[in-house]
Amino acid sequence: MVELRFVARDLRRLDEASAEVVACAVYRDERPFAGLAGLVDWRLAGRLGRLAKQGFLLGEVGELLAVPVRPRLPFDKLLVAGLGPRASFGDATFRRGLERTMDALAGLHVKKA
Repeated sequence: MVELRFVARDLRRLDEASAEVVACAVYRDERPFAGLAGLVDWRLAGRLGRLAKQGFLLGEVGELLAVPVRPRLPFDKLLVAGLGPRASFGDATFRRGLERTMDALAGLHVKKA
């Protein structure tokens, strides 16, 4: 079972997060990334933005990407879940993204996220 905690969208809080993996979400039509994804992208010197420009990170519903983030962040991996277009976000999209993320965490044998 994964111990799941929520982190405020603040770089100091992110640096203090004691987790193996941090998960965030991105919308297909939101560039540059906002929220936690935007903070992480800034800390990674635009790596997520470059992956999006290369077509490797689209932000489609159900998409999930694992990105190694050490040494720029204090955890091993970042999981980025796609939510599709912002205007279509709803309960079904939320459930699908959460299910995909939780399945990935279980598959990675993560204890703290």
